[in-house]
Amino acid sequence: MSQDYHFLLLPGFSAIGFISAVEPLRVANRFRGELYRWHVLSLDGGPVLASNGMSVNADGALQALGPGATLLVVAGFEPLKATTAALQQWLRRLDHNGVTLGGIDTGAFILAQAGLLDGHRVALHWEALEAFKETYPHLQATQELFEIDRRRITSAGGTASIDLMLDLIAQAHGSGLAIEVSEQFVVGRIRPRQDHQRMQIASRYGVSTPSRRSARWRWQKPSVSPVDSWSGCSNCT
Repeated sequence: MSQDYHFLLLPGFSAIGFISAVEPLRVANRFRGELYRWHVLSLDGGPVLASNGMSVNADGALQALGPGATLLVVAGFEPLKATTAALQQWLRRLDHNGVTLGGIDTGAFILAQAGLLDGHRVALHWEALEAFKETYPHLQATQELFEIDRRRITSAGGTASIDLMLDLIAQAHGSGLAIEVSEQFVVGRIRPRQDHQRMQIASRYGVSTPSRRSARWRWQKPSVSPVDSWSGCSNCT
C-alpha cells in the first residue's frame, strides 16, 4: 500500500526544500513501484509562488486527511504571515485524526504557533533558529539537519530535505533502497541528522589552530540580536 505525503506550500516557500523532499519519493517509486504518493496543497487550492518566483499548482486546499498520512508544511519567507485561525484549527484536527505533521525550512513556525510541537525536538533553517528560540522558548529547537520525533518531522530545508527523506525511506524499506536513491542524486554520502547545517569555521576559512578559530568566530559574530536582524528568514533557501 502506498504511503501518502501531503505538502502544504505557503507563499514564499523554499523551492529547493520542497523539490528535495519530493524527488527521493519519485526515485524510490522508480525502483520499487508505487511506494509513495505525494500531493500539493495550498491555503486556497490555487497556485503558490516560491521565494524564487516559481509558481506551483496545488491539488487542493485544506482538506481532510486520514490516519497514516503525513503533512509537511513548507515555508520560507515570513512564515507567520500565513498563519490564520482556520489553518491552526485544521492542523489540530489532522493531529487529532492521527496524521503525522512536519515542517520544512521555517514550516516549524506554523506548527509551533498552533501548539503542535510541545514536547518534541524541532529542526529548522539555521538563520531562523535564534528567532524561533526567542519566540518559543519552551520548545526544544536543535541545530540538526532534521528531526524525526514520533509523529513530528521537521527539517532545516535546502538539501537537508534529501537527507530527511532518505532516512524515512530507509526506515520504511531498508537502507539498500535509500542508497540506491541517493546515488541517483550523485550524493557523496547520506548525511545523518547530527551533521552541521553550516560549514565548520575551520573548513570554511582553512583555519587549523584553536586560537585562530576563536578569533575568526569573534570576528564574524553578529552585533545585533537575531530577532532584530531576522525578518522572516529573508535569506532562507
